[in-house]
Amino acid sequence: MFSIVNSKGIKLGILAFMLMCFLIPLSFVESILYERQERSNESIQEISAKWGGEKVIAGPFIVVPYQVQIQRAVDDAGKKFAIELVDKEALILPDELLIKTNVSTNVRSRGIYDAVLYQSEIQMTGKFPDSSKILSIQNAHKIFWDKAFLSIYTSDNKGLLEELKISWNKKDIAFHPGSGSTAFHSGIHTNAEINVFQTNSFQLALKMNGSQSLAFVPIGKSTKTQIFSNWADPSFFGSDLPLERSISEKGFSATWNSSYFSRNYSQVLVDGYEFVDKNVLESKYGVNFIIPLDHYRLIERSLKYAILILLSCFTVFFLIETLNSLKLHPIQYLLMGAAMIIFYVLNLSLSEHIGFMLAYLISSLAISSLIGYYSGFILSSKAKGIQCAIYFCILFGFLFVILSAQDYALLLGSIAIFALLAFVMHATRKLDWSKSEVKQAID
Repeated sequence: MFSIVNSKGIKLGILAFMLMCFLIPLSFVESILYERQERSNESIQEISAKWGGEKVIAGPFIVVPYQVQIQRAVDDAGKKFAIELVDKEALILPDELLIKTNVSTNVRSRGIYDAVLYQSEIQMTGKFPDSSKILSIQNAHKIFWDKAFLSIYTSDNKGLLEELKISWNKKDIAFHPGSGSTAFHSGIHTNAEINVFQTNSFQLALKMNGSQSLAFVPIGKSTKTQIFSNWADPSFFGSDLPLERSISEKGFSATWNSSYFSRNYSQVLVDGYEFVDKNVLESKYGVNFIIPLDHYRLIERSLKYAILILLSCFTVFFLIETLNSLKLHPIQYLLMGAAMIIFYVLNLSLSEHIGFMLAYLISSLAISSLIGYYSGFILSSKAKGIQCAIYFCILFGFLFVILSAQDYALLLGSIAIFALLAFVMHATRKLDWSKSEVKQAID
């Protein structure tokens, strides 16, 4: 007959091995989660493709074609040179830029998946500086002011509504599809008469459909951006956060004030390629129209604690078995571990239909009841079965608190592990592991 060192040691070894084996089904659950996330993203993209995708807007720019002279060797020895004219584009950015946007949102569904769509009304006003400064840029040989035009970058032209016009120096001009520039290809443009030696003012309005997010690039020497929306759950992102913001159940408003000192590019991009080289779009800021309580994200976070939940489950039953001189078979541990895995599958499948909170409540109550029912028989005590059910309800409740308090998740998790270890040490403080019998606990 095995001594307690051997029997309990072997039991602990088997349980540790089983705990590691449960990482395999947990990885399957995780892969199912990622598959469902991918399917959700595909559905959102399909909806967005027909309505209009995420929008990033930069502009307007004055695009000025010009030529520079470059010497090129015409012989192998490099002693003879020829003058060659190279075409370039300069992008002039406005000194003042004011953007006002009203965004009306609604949620569209495809099957069980939701996407946030919006209609935006964008007004831009501003001024361009005296543009004669470009005459000295890179020793320009010739500047084609008669071919200069206005261009606006849009990440996606899908969703642009109605005929687009700009009031340029109080004269209305219609836009045309395409950026017209080598700096970027997606956008709109229009020919405009540039007053080279004086300021140029503009005012334009855009109506645009989009989805998920809206962002602007603060290309003005000073830029003020205001966004108003009926969406109550915004998430602000980008190079700057709003200087002022107000969020309520009826929607939000946000205001950004930006200076060109906060960027790494100047008010004149002497070559169109600088638009990419200097990462102009990286200075964007805007808002994500998020759907609150993303159940996939919460389930993904809960899976990170799965091994600790399993460890807690095995620890409790091992203590009950040891302190009450009971014998539980490894298969019984296996079944209870399988129930914990089923919890995550239930939570994932239900949350796609009824939301995370209700799905979590139903799943945790179902698994707690199942384990309580089962443990009442294997422990030959209905009272212990009820106690086990209550314990797992508390355990799942604590996990929900950790998921809800994201900023304090590590702290709460550390406290839980410490408390579990302290409980085990206290419960086994008078247990003599070297003998075949457990000493009776004496208070």
